[in-house]
Amino acid sequence: MRSSLAGLVSGLRKPMAALRKLDDEDKVLLLLSSLPRSFEHFKDVILYGKKYTIILEEIQLVIRTKELSSKT
Repeated sequence: MRSSLAGLVSGLRKPMAALRKLDDEDKVLLLLSSLPRSFEHFKDVILYGKKYTIILEEIQLVIRTKELSSKT
């Protein structure tokens, strides 16, 4: 498993491209299910706290931001 979440997100781009038949919401679910256990609260907020469509790019940005802020 990759040590950085940015690496995880980046590493998922190729397999995700191969799965073009999936819609973005399914891609988000796949990404969220691959996150480490330390992101359980984050996953719950994303999955159950929103009343609107989950956007893949937003999730990727939030993950990268969270990782950068944890390094400082």
